[in-house]
Amino acid sequence: MFWFSSVGQTKNIDSLLLVIRSAYEDTVKANTLNKIGVFYYKRRSYDTAVLYYNQSILLSKKIHFKQGEALSLYHFGHIAFEKQNYYEAFEDFSISLKKYQELDDKIYISYCLKELGIICKSQANYPKALNFQLQSLKLDESLNDKKGILSCYINIGIIYDLMREYNKALLYYNKSLKIAEELSNTRLIITALSNIGIVYLNQKKHDLSLNFYKKALKINNSELKDDNVESRLYLNIAIAFVEKGEYDEALQNFSKCIELSEKIGQIDRVGRCYASIGD
Repeated sequence: MFWFSSVGQTKNIDSLLLVIRSAYEDTVKANTLNKIGVFYYKRRSYDTAVLYYNQSILLSKKIHFKQGEALSLYHFGHIAFEKQNYYEAFEDFSISLKKYQELDDKIYISYCLKELGIICKSQANYPKALNFQLQSLKLDESLNDKKGILSCYINIGIIYDLMREYNKALLYYNKSLKIAEELSNTRLIITALSNIGIVYLNQKKHDLSLNFYKKALKINNSELKDDNVESRLYLNIAIAFVEKGEYDEALQNFSKCIELSEKIGQIDRVGRCYASIGD
């Protein structure tokens, strides 16, 4: 997740709006309309984002700009997915994929395949989800796209975890950890360690689970210092202690999670903690 200062946000959107006011009916304007749509999408202003994506796709069709059409459809897919309209999202990403295949844009072909896999995962169609992720992985490997490969490893690990094929999940999560370390990406290192902890918890290997959660927590608190990540890890640690039968340790970690979650407005997480304590 990328964070911008409010000044930077205003300057960014103002400069983009200035471009579309002065731009000709060309690819620059089509691309800028898409960028403005993304600006509003990231702020969850989905209806406003759709307005700009629609303008972009109409202009792209008018000037025969296939890349612009494909990108607008890709963005439409994200909005449909956020609204949990999975059928529409699948259609948007599928049409975008076809257009990118016609353009032989391997990077966006891989992006679309990932998104299609995520939709299938959300619908519990795990074999189909796995197939899309493996196709994406093959493309990313051919492009030597380390970030893309890492993303696939995480997605594949999640699918195997949901399928309760824990050894395969661990294999891919460990692969994702290795690449995250190669890229020196602290956030993704923490993600990988946390994912491994989740698998061990699912296997009732509580000590191993706690070991990976605590590693992730230590890195977060010394390097990333993300309150949201910290509170989530305290929750995971507390749950592991509950399952282990060490209730005093669990309560301490629930309390830390509650304190941080209230601070950052994660009300659902606070409720989950109190519900777990009540049980």
